[in-house]
Amino acid sequence: MWIVDYRISPAAALATVCALSFICYALLLVYRVFLHPLARYPGPKLAAASKWYEFYFDILKGHGGQFTWEIDRMHRKYGSIVRINPDEIHVQDPDWYETLYAGNPTHRDKWPPAAKMAGSSLGTFGTVEHNIHRKRRAANSPVFSKRAIAGAETMIQYQIQHLCNLMHQSYLKQDVVELRVRFLAFATDTVCRYVFDESMGLQDDRSKAREWSETILAVARLTPLVKQFPWVLKIALSLPVPVLQRYVPSLGRLAKFHSDMDKRAAEFLANEVNGSKDSMSQKENRSPTLFHTIHYSSLPPPEKSVQRMGKEAFVIVAAGGETTSRTLTMAIYRLLANPKMLERLNGELMTVMPDINVMPSVKSLEALPWLTAVIKETLRVSAVITSRLPLMAPNELQYHDWMIPPRVSIPHVIITLLNPYVRRLICITQTPVSLSSRTVLHDPSIFPSPHEFKPERWLAPDSEKLDRYFVAFGKGTRMCQGMNFALAEIYLALAILLRRFNFQLYDTTLERDVVVARDHFIGEAQPESKGVRVKIVSEKA
Repeated sequence: MWIVDYRISPAAALATVCALSFICYALLLVYRVFLHPLARYPGPKLAAASKWYEFYFDILKGHGGQFTWEIDRMHRKYGSIVRINPDEIHVQDPDWYETLYAGNPTHRDKWPPAAKMAGSSLGTFGTVEHNIHRKRRAANSPVFSKRAIAGAETMIQYQIQHLCNLMHQSYLKQDVVELRVRFLAFATDTVCRYVFDESMGLQDDRSKAREWSETILAVARLTPLVKQFPWVLKIALSLPVPVLQRYVPSLGRLAKFHSDMDKRAAEFLANEVNGSKDSMSQKENRSPTLFHTIHYSSLPPPEKSVQRMGKEAFVIVAAGGETTSRTLTMAIYRLLANPKMLERLNGELMTVMPDINVMPSVKSLEALPWLTAVIKETLRVSAVITSRLPLMAPNELQYHDWMIPPRVSIPHVIITLLNPYVRRLICITQTPVSLSSRTVLHDPSIFPSPHEFKPERWLAPDSEKLDRYFVAFGKGTRMCQGMNFALAEIYLALAILLRRFNFQLYDTTLERDVVVARDHFIGEAQPESKGVRVKIVSEKA
């Protein structure tokens, strides 16, 4: 009698698994390129087949963060609408911006991988679902209302006075000042004082300010990797912070930042639960913080958890400090590189600040046409946010003759034959569509010589038409909620610093230290950049 041995050797089993995996992946590539609902859209076949195409440009090519310029190349070759990866459509048309990034009641969900870039999906910025985002944004709105910000003007002026004192010390010591680090300390302390009623003390501690700068850079530089592998950040945030700090410093900095914000939220909730008479009397004598606003809003209890409020704080502190600091840095650089523009601004500032010791109001500064033009042009030409922000519409979107499908529909009989992993690869609920604000702000048909700093373009007789394309803060339901607070900081800080000090650039070049060469969500200069640095040559009377 013959005995058949059905046992398979480990090597044979591994070979079988590898062969089946290869066949499944090959079929997946064929599906994406030829059968996928987006298969008819123009674009490179490699990009349509796999996200490894994007991975190469963002992680491997040069110093990384290059995919945003590859998208530009795709548009030059294929036209204004391109399939840039297996799932996503990208449009390059400034006139379509308001269609995609529309205001209420238009429904727009955020593409989950983009929402999870910084590990803050519980915060308003990282919220995927439109209706949840709307409720969270509404809960935050009292903090960012124009009335609330006007009430904080004295606090902002106090922080700027502290900044001026530091600049005075740098002048006396003839220190070289790296503007981004100095401004980041100022902006972060200011936003923390506003939303937490407590500063981080960065302006008082140079080493702490430098460390914080490295933390924020770590957050930005991880975004290309996290976009490709969202699970990396989820795993990292579940590990002990000391372990990450020892073995993966960049992730360790990010994890500690998350942990610190969660601790702030936990302390707030503990104080609210204990509710001592002293804390109650303190509440009556201070403005409501971000945590107060969320905690006493109409949001349901799960929306008021430590994790939820911690993630909200994370986004506000990171975004509120970094974007403001970069804008101030670029404004100072552009003016120092264009002395006649600076001279014109100094003359204008004298009209509202004849006495350098008297702080102007935001309202009086907003009435200055040249200062306003300088700030708008700085925001436009620097285009701080370089990453695309894909949104998903529940209904079909039309772009000229193209009808962008809201959902990827695959016959149910095919879906049932696929294993769960492959289903996740090819079955998405909605089609992500993006349009980069950077390309709008730098469109030569709207802004001639788009990379040149020309504040006068905002003072031309027909300049009002440019406002439609001024998307530095985004538009629609996902527009930056802290815009008014950021502008108040920028107006006051720029005006007061330039009225009090004469700056001179120090070992700073346009190509190395200013021009954006990498997309880390926020645009970065060349890796060898030393930052925009200045010396203070004199103080004004």
